Amino acid sequence: MTVTWEPTHTQPGITLSGGNLVATQSAGSGGNAGKTIGSNFSASGGYFEITVNTVFTSGSPTGATAIGLCVITSPLSFGFDASDGVGWYANGWIFGPGLTTNIGTTFTSGDIIGVKYGGSDIKFYKGATLVYTYSGSMPSGDLYPAAYLPFGDQVTANFGASSFANTPTGAVAWDSVGGGGSLSARNITYSKTLPGLLQLASVLSGSPEPPPPTFGTGGYFPDTIAEILAGRTVRCDLLVFFDFLTTPMRLWQGFGTLVTNDANEWSGIGQLGQIGDLESSIGGTSPRAEFTLSGVDPDIVADALAAEDEINNRDVNVYIQFFNNDYTCLDNPYVVWAGIMDNMRIRQAGPDTCTVELSAETIFSRRSLPPLGILSDREHQQFYPGDTGLAGIPSLMSKVAIWPVILPGFP
Repeated sequence: MTVTWEPTHTQPGITLSGGNLVATQSAGSGGNAGKTIGSNFSASGGYFEITVNTVFTSGSPTGATAIGLCVITSPLSFGFDASDGVGWYANGWIFGPGLTTNIGTTFTSGDIIGVKYGGSDIKFYKGATLVYTYSGSMPSGDLYPAAYLPFGDQVTANFGASSFANTPTGAVAWDSVGGGGSLSARNITYSKTLPGLLQLASVLSGSPEPPPPTFGTGGYFPDTIAEILAGRTVRCDLLVFFDFLTTPMRLWQGFGTLVTNDANEWSGIGQLGQIGDLESSIGGTSPRAEFTLSGVDPDIVADALAAEDEINNRDVNVYIQFFNNDYTCLDNPYVVWAGIMDNMRIRQAGPDTCTVELSAETIFSRRSLPPLGILSDREHQQFYPGDTGLAGIPSLMSKVAIWPVILPGFP
């Protein structure tokens, strides 16, 4: 697993190059100021370095170039001045959940900034010097590398593909401890998952590796499997369909409108903010799932205000969609979770913003409801007059059946 800046999680106006490791903010009005986020989260001990090629500073605490960690759903158009990330700004400010402080240490062009995630703390290095340890409240969720580029600045990331300038005690390259096996990391890159199995088959059989399958032929995800077997990069993301009564919505976590191979259109991030844990029904349980939607769209707010009519017993489906390296859809979306919406509420996040939280249960939540009718001849006649199929039901009550039945003439 090689960690890079993730194109899908990079603010428009920031260009990626050099294997997606060099991030450059286009100079100009600064209207596209925003973050680029790494392609993977890390376990405790993960370390990476950012070389600051060009820096931008500002009198505003949050107006300068910044390096840090954030959750994957952190808005790309903002820095670290929220509860979803921790960042060190070039002008000396540190921002984290519930903390704003100026540590008095700045960084500029040519500096190498190191970041080490310790699980309960985050350490910031300038060269080989530890300048600050953040040990306050941590963002909720897996943490990804992030760089905030407000105006014509440029940074180069090293997640472990080359030697670090400084390796703190206990630090492990971010590449080595990334959470590459979890679908909770959106748009994870999977590379060459199956050739090892093919090589084993070759050794056992003495025959060469079979050719990659032809695209669009047979089985589940034929195009996706063909990409993997050909040694190409495969990406994935989650899509959600909310069957609201008046305005059904198809949303995904990327940007813009995604048109999948089944001709459905999915609106980009800004409406679908976060997907909670998706659990299977085990032992007859009915786990719940939580979805966070943006309140910016007036259609979503209207749905929330009329929640009982809009969502009562309405479906919500979560799909997985595979992409190639250019984010072209592979195969059709596939349902990985299905539920029934049951509660929708609005939370005010500030004077001008709000979020809508929606909860849903799996279809097993209706398993204990009583039947809509009873097996009686009287009720059956109302639906099917003249049908005597249930006429014998009373005679079956407390009836004793003798088995086997021995007919006369048989021993």
